[in-house]
Amino acid sequence: KFGASLSGGYGATSGAVTSGAVALTLTAWVKTTATGFQIAAHRSDVWLGSTGGNAAAGWGGGSIATTTAINDGAWHHLEISGSAAGAQVTVDGVVAGSSGTAISSAGVATSGIVGAGSFRPVASGYEWTGEVDEVALFSTALHSGGFTRPTAAFGGSEAGMVGLWHLDSAGTDSFVPDTTAPSLTSPTATQTGSTTASGTVSTDEGNGTLYR
Repeated sequence: KFGASLSGGYGATSGAVTSGAVALTLTAWVKTTATGFQIAAHRSDVWLGSTGGNAAAGWGGGSIATTTAINDGAWHHLEISGSAAGAQVTVDGVVAGSSGTAISSAGVATSGIVGAGSFRPVASGYEWTGEVDEVALFSTALHSGGFTRPTAAFGGSEAGMVGLWHLDSAGTDSFVPDTTAPSLTSPTATQTGSTTASGTVSTDEGNGTLYR
């Protein structure tokens, strides 16, 4: 769509990609004539693609199947945008489907797969048949309704962007690992020895795992 594109096959990031919160937007430009179930972009178990030739998306605990066909051989802009309040799928900026089910796995830090995907980051399957371009991941729900689809490639400095794949074979693809330390609130503990303690703590991390 903008410059070169990925035509068939798939590629995975060399490291973890995370949105850092239970909210995200995954977006891509796609072209296909296929009718089977296929995935264009995939991060953890949040995926964006098509089934039966129609736009579709899914995540841990939910999915959205639309009746909007995208297998006409033309370029289409796909997006899944969601949070704890639910999610929506748009095609060329028009809402094609929505769900009230929360995006439940958006904080899981795993690798990203572009051009194909599966429900395991290390496995192949559900390869996209056609072309994929300009895949981006944001750590926020960008839209809660319709919008004007992009008319140019992303610059890479957009607010909330944590991953960008131009897929132009120009070495410009990038992702931002989640290196921000968790913010802790209301820690309580009772020391029982010189090196051990018990208590509770809350963290703002979407994946919510804290080790001591």
